[in-house]
Order: sequence, then C-alpha cells, then structure tokens
Amino acid sequence: MATDSEPIPALRPVETVPFEENGQQYLLLRDPQGFTDKVIAISTGAVPLLALMDGSRTASDIAAEFEARTGIAVNRGELDSIVSLLGDSHLLETHQFHQLRMRMEEEYRKLRVRAPALAGSGYPADAGALAALLDQYLATPPDEDRESENPAPNKMLRGLLLPHIDFDRGGVTYGRGYQKSLELLDDLRDPILLAVVGVAHQGSGYPIVAASKDFETPFGALKSDKAALKVLHEGLGEKPFISEWAHRSEHSIELQVVWLQHLLKGRQTTVLALAAGILSPTSAGTPRGDEDVEQVLETLKKIERSHDGSVLWVASVDFAHVGPTFGDPAAVNDRMRTETARYDMEALQTVKNADADGWWRSVMKDDNGRRICGLNATYLTLRLLEGSRGALVDYQQAVSPSADQLVSYAAAILQES
Repeated sequence: MATDSEPIPALRPVETVPFEENGQQYLLLRDPQGFTDKVIAISTGAVPLLALMDGSRTASDIAAEFEARTGIAVNRGELDSIVSLLGDSHLLETHQFHQLRMRMEEEYRKLRVRAPALAGSGYPADAGALAALLDQYLATPPDEDRESENPAPNKMLRGLLLPHIDFDRGGVTYGRGYQKSLELLDDLRDPILLAVVGVAHQGSGYPIVAASKDFETPFGALKSDKAALKVLHEGLGEKPFISEWAHRSEHSIELQVVWLQHLLKGRQTTVLALAAGILSPTSAGTPRGDEDVEQVLETLKKIERSHDGSVLWVASVDFAHVGPTFGDPAAVNDRMRTETARYDMEALQTVKNADADGWWRSVMKDDNGRRICGLNATYLTLRLLEGSRGALVDYQQAVSPSADQLVSYAAAILQES
C-alpha cells in the first residue's frame, strides 16, 4: 500500500501499446530495456496518474493533483493497487528494481557471447531458412516507381546506410541495398572490420555504446574485433561500455550482422558494434565541436587507420516515424506521405554528399518533427565518411493498415570519391 510518508518512486521509461477489449481502451505497459518481461494493462483513464509519478509526489499529492486537473476523485484503493502492480512488475524506480538491474547487468557483463534476440521471432532460427529468406530479398526487383542509382565503377566501398525496420516490412529495401553492394563487398580486403553503427533505442547520454561480446546468430558467431575494442578502451576508457546492457536486446545491429554473415561467409570478418546515443548541438548548430563527440570520432578514425584490412561503416537506421502511434493527431494520409517523402529526400541528399552537418540541419529544421530515430547514428557515420560520395538505392514507406503509423527507410551506398 502506498503511504504518505515518502514519495511514490518514479515511473521508469516504459513502452506503451494501445489495445481495446470489450469496448474499453487500455494501454499495455512493458519494459523496453528488458529488465523484466512482465506486461501490465491499465485503463487509458489512468494515464494522467502515471504522468504524475515522477518521484516527487506522495500518493495524496498525486490524488489531489489528478482531481484538480480532471475533476475526477481518485479512489485511494485503486491508486494503491496501480502503484503496487507497477512496483511488483519492476516498472518503478524502487530499491528492489535497482538491485535487480545491478544483478542482471553484472550477469550480462560476464558473458562472452551476445545471444540473438530476434532468432525465431524477427527472422528464422534455422540457418537454412534464414539464408533462403535473405536470398529472396536479394532477388527483389527494382522499384518501378523510383529509379535506383548505381554505385560508381572502380571506387572502393566505404559505407552503407540501411534500415533496421523488421524484415517483414523492410526486407525489400535491405535486399536492394545489399544486392547493389555485392560486387563492392567482393573488393573489400581481408580482414574486414564490420563497424555497424546502430541506434541505442534504450537511450544513452554518451555518443556511443560499444558491445564487447561476439554476436551469435543462426549462422554462428561473428567475433568482436579485439584490437578495435582495445583502441576504444585506450582512447575513451570505460565510457562506451557502461551501458552495454543496451545491446542485449538491440535489434538495429543484429539485423545487419545476419546479412553481413550471409554475404561475407568464408571471408575474414570481425565486428565493432556501436549503438549511437543522444547527441546535442553546440553553438555551431550541430554536434560538431562537442568534446565527447570529437573524442569518439577521433578514436574511431584511429581504429580505421590501424586496421590491416578494409573497414566497412554500416549505418543501421530508420527515418520518419509519424502518425497517431507516435503522437500525431491525424491519421496517415496521402498528403502526409508526400510531405514526408519530400523532407526525407532532402535529408538523403546530404547523405549522398556525406555531409553530416547538412544532415543534422536538414532533420532539425523542424526540431526533428518526423522523429527520425537514425538522426544521431547517421550523423556519426557521415562524419566518419566525410569526403565520400553516395548513391541512393531505395526509399520506402511502411504504412500500417489502420493508417496509425508511417515509418520510412532507405538504402544508400557510399564510396571513396
């Protein structure tokens, strides 16, 4: 039972999924960080109560403020039940949750291999079935509505920009991007360092979160690059590794790993898995000049300079997230699709020019109103690929049948100029 002797612990960041049952509207609450697999349902009418659980209010404070805002009196028994349910599900910042978090992070830190998070759900767990699926996507014909650009002949491949949306929706774009890269991948020199820059969907205040573990998939283990990790440690200390738990369930890197294992089987390959955290602009209007960002980039460039073979930078990013699911008031319509495509294409031109600052300014013109989740990962990758030239291979939008969400994504190839 919640008491008034101390504030209710703050609600942790939770993922919400709306659903309806017997004509009633509910939200499913679940932990995007994966510390608990418990999922609870609450009435949408209780959402304002959750918003008041910021760690500064007692149960009485919450009840009084809720009534002042809505004119609805709170039943203390129901409030106590909600608080108890959230606490038992480890969705509040309680002492018990922090003990659980420390224990699980320590256990994960000791593992040498990262187990696949999506095998059997996001893609087949059987190696043969997975290979057949990826080959099916590789055989996807060009988009009849949009002319695909071709990579330049006789120019070394430096980087790729590809989606991290699920294969069911984005498989054709993965396939088109990798299909146009096949000959360029053949030209890479062993040993190949696959430096995949994904998105820290759980969030991180540092520019990157590095994974120190090998990546296990149905195709076997892709070894982490020990030399690269050593350079990271020497240049940045423990800062890139503090939040390594984020990699446990992060899909943006795993989905590229299975593709690269499939396409480069038989080659000498290792991986440097980096999840981009939150970047902030300096007085320059972009993250350029931020001390942490510049130190990270210089360290990553040192890794590239010291590697004996080829280094392939892969930005695993999605673009716009619009519609009611993401907080927009109106359902997705043709006007919204056209407008999103126009702004995305403007931003993609900066990708083709490997113009990181132009990319940032293009996306942030409306304070990232399209909610491009790949904002930070793309910025870091383009800074690493400055001087390259790109070709846009594919661009697509996935719209849900109910028109409550649109997610856009693209495939681009970047080569030496």
